[in-house]
Order: sequence, then C-alpha cells, then structure tokens
Amino acid sequence: MRRKSHNHLILMSVLFWVLLAGGFLAWLSQGSASADGQETQAEQLVAQQCIENAFPVISRGSDARETSAEPAEGSAGLSEDQGTAEGGGAGPAAREPEGQPGILKAMIDRTFPFIGGESEEPGLSANAGTQPGGETAKDETQTQEEKDGADAAGAEKELQAAAEQEKPKEVPVLDTEESKKPLVLIYHTHATESYQPVTEGNFHSIGEDGTVREVGNELTKALEAKGIPVIHDKTIHDNPSYNQSYDRSIQTAKNYLAKNPSIKIVIDLHRDAASYSGNVGKTVNVNGNKAATYSLVIGKGNANVEKLHLFANRINAEADKLYPGMAGKIIEKQYRFNQYICDQAMLLEVGNNENTIDQVKLTGKYFADIIEAYLKDYPPQ
Repeated sequence: MRRKSHNHLILMSVLFWVLLAGGFLAWLSQGSASADGQETQAEQLVAQQCIENAFPVISRGSDARETSAEPAEGSAGLSEDQGTAEGGGAGPAAREPEGQPGILKAMIDRTFPFIGGESEEPGLSANAGTQPGGETAKDETQTQEEKDGADAAGAEKELQAAAEQEKPKEVPVLDTEESKKPLVLIYHTHATESYQPVTEGNFHSIGEDGTVREVGNELTKALEAKGIPVIHDKTIHDNPSYNQSYDRSIQTAKNYLAKNPSIKIVIDLHRDAASYSGNVGKTVNVNGNKAATYSLVIGKGNANVEKLHLFANRINAEADKLYPGMAGKIIEKQYRFNQYICDQAMLLEVGNNENTIDQVKLTGKYFADIIEAYLKDYPPQ
C-alpha cells in the first residue's frame, strides 16, 4: 500500500510537469509570427530539444524510437499497477507498440530509477543497496559477521593455548618438590617389642633385629622407594621405665613435628600381645603370601577422635581396594595414646609375638602401598 501511494504521488508530479511543458509549447506557438518561416521552425526545434533533455524518450521523433528500441535499464519488469505479469495478461500498457514503452513509464524509468519496475536486476529489490561487484549490503554484512566470528574463534583458541601453557602441569603429588620434605613420621613408644624367633626378655629386645624397629625399617624403605620421604625414629622409649614410655615418646614426636611441619601422617608402630589372640599368630593371605594382620587403635580420650576415626576408615578402605581381606580391626580404648598431636595419627599394631619377623616385615611392605594410595586419594594440604 505504501508503494502504491508513493507511485501515485510521483505520477501526479510527472503530470504536473507534462502540463507545464504543454503550456510552454502553446505559448511558443502563439507568440508573434515571424515573416521568416525558418525562424519559427528553429524556435520549435529549440523547444523540442529542451523537452527531450528534460524528459528523455517522451518525444515521438526518430531519436525517441531509436532510444526505446531496447528497454531502458531497470525496466525489465513491470509492477502490478503498470502492465502485464510474466506470461502475458493484458493491462493498460499492453496497447503500446511492441518494443516501445509507454511515454509515462519511460519518463518514470529515466527520471526515477527503480520506481518504474519491481527491481533493477533479477533478485534485487528497489530498497536493496548494491556494493561494487554486485554484492548486496546484506551479503557484505553477513561476510563481515563471518569474519568477526572467525576472528573471535581464533582469539579464543589463542587464549586457550596461552592458558594451557601457563597452567602448571599436573604431576603426582608424591613427585613434586614439596614431597622432598618429610610426609611421614614413624616412631615407637614400645621400641623393644619383638617377634618370633626373638623371645628374650618376654619378647622385648634392646637389639633392633626381630623387633618393631625392623618392621619400621621395612616400611620406611618401601615408602621411600615410592618417593615418599620418611623420618624413622628408633629411640627406645620403653627402657629403662616401661610406665613412662608415652611421656617420653610424645616429646620425640612433638620435636619432629615442630621442625618438620610438612609431616602429614604420624605412625606409632607397635605389635600386639599373643595373649589377646589366643596365643597364636594372626595372618592373612595377600597375593598368595602369608602376612601378619594389623590393627588400628584409637584413643577415645582425644578431642580429635572423629578425625582419627575418619583417617582409620580411609586407611582400611585403601587396604580393601588393594588387597581384599587385609583391612585390620579398629580398636577403641579410653586412653589418648598421644594421638591428639595430629589428625592423621595412628597407633599401628602389626602382628603379635607369635608371628614371625618375616610375616610382619611383609605386612610392612604391603602397608607402604596402602599409605601411598591414601596420599594419592587424599593429597596433603
């Protein structure tokens, strides 16, 4: 509707100029006659040229017929209001001679491009702007958007690549520089406790062979082979006074923790008494080997007892994953056993005095695997 109104306004403007031109011609013809007929003819020729310059293809002279022999650029199609649709339906313009467009249409096509027809070129509307090379403004916008999108994608890839370079490489916690500092402390409140075949002193020996200290050696060696730094203290705290063993051992443990804040696991390594086990050695089959069982004792008198329980349960969970059936008993007692000094402290009892030293050393080796798995699943903070 807006287009038809716009075309109507233009038609009215053109009619105004046609009438004005007609009046101008009439005025010329009614002017004072000249005795010389050639002068009158010259004046008319000048007037005709003026009209042709102002309104091309309006004159019906030979020049106009030559100009209109080919349709003017932009007049390839006709609007619904002006002529026929493709296929030949008759309209007002159909009465014009073939190959010669109507005077009014020719005037409009020449004077007002794009208005006389549906489009300047097939597929190009009157409102669409063109760009050099025939591309539309819309195409250029799309091309620019695609270019911007490609630039944005490239920039994002560059940022991701830079981030990957800056991101520290993930390495196992036990292989970091920090792991060169001690992570585990092993000590013995009852360092003289011994195993078969060392039976002297009711299974208590000052010498290291066959005692819990030898089990501590095996555990330390296995952990260090995995890259886990260990401090193994072999101080004899239960001789000459057995009753003051815990008073002395707590001072040893506190001194190491003060000097080595990197320590995350504290193990007080003991053995059990066979009298609590029916006077027989307790073993478990691990990969076809007979190893001594272990127990984890928790002092209920510690303020951090819940965290001690959590630690013990996680240790047993790792044992079950690695060696099904090896997880030991968790024993609760009313004492503290100095476990308040660390939330990841354990009183570890490996075998009893009826187990052989080989059986408990094998348990020490397997227990190193359990500690390693725990540190990987629960990295030190």
